[in-house]
Amino acid sequence: MMIAALAGPAHAPKAPRPLMQMEYLRDFLAAWKTRFFEECAARTAFLASIASIVSAIGFNLNGYSYLAWASGLALIVWLGRIAYRTLPRFLVEPSRLLGRPVEVEELSYLSRRIPVVGLLGRQAAGKTTFLNALSNSPDPARRTEKPYVRIVPSLDEPSHFVAFVDSVGQSDVNQFRVLTHCDIACIFIDHNSSDTTRQISPERLKEHLSFVRQLNTTLAEYQYGATQALLLPSKGDLWSGNQKSREIMDKLIDSCAQALQEGGAIKKVQRLPISSNRLAADVSSIFKGIRRAAK
Repeated sequence: MMIAALAGPAHAPKAPRPLMQMEYLRDFLAAWKTRFFEECAARTAFLASIASIVSAIGFNLNGYSYLAWASGLALIVWLGRIAYRTLPRFLVEPSRLLGRPVEVEELSYLSRRIPVVGLLGRQAAGKTTFLNALSNSPDPARRTEKPYVRIVPSLDEPSHFVAFVDSVGQSDVNQFRVLTHCDIACIFIDHNSSDTTRQISPERLKEHLSFVRQLNTTLAEYQYGATQALLLPSKGDLWSGNQKSREIMDKLIDSCAQALQEGGAIKKVQRLPISSNRLAADVSSIFKGIRRAAK
């Protein structure tokens, strides 16, 4: 089975939608109004009970006017508290989140839509190493304990950004959940769990195929957001120089592509160029391929 490879010149990029201040303010106030009235409606019974008690006391005690003032003040404080609690978060321009890892939930508060790519694959397949190299992060490659996001500017268009979600490699279930936030699943496929061994591990290849099949089943069952998959042959500096190894890896990637397309949840599968995280040119080539796929 043949799958499309991302190669050739990139198409002319689409200009990002400008942030319209009035439109943003209108949306912000509309969201605030909706949340405010929903919160008030949820507490209507409590408010009615307090009002009834205050009214009963007022009609039976002297100084009713003071009680009226007190109840009015309490109502103002109560409504002010609800207004504060329902205040939506202000949106953030993606450029303000560069250079540091951020929580996955921060994606919901970006001021404009940017492509979101989930990095998936078996543990030690090179996901975090790739992301650190792409974002020029000095952090050493180590096991990812919790999903996080890094926002990276386009190399040729600094005003364009891509958000990468690094998943937890030792848990397939947790990896698949990050796809609820993603447009594209980028799956890392290596030849061996080692970063130094050139020999292809048959067990490792079976793990990759099993992983992809489980991913396909999960996507079909839960209807996560990602509908496009990119297959990234990683650690290419260790195996791509051997013709037999290349043939084995090509066959594995074709099998993974076929498995992904069988479930129907993934509409498009593409293969990225062979990557080595040790070479800046490879990292740049992979990023450009991802940018083309996201357009």
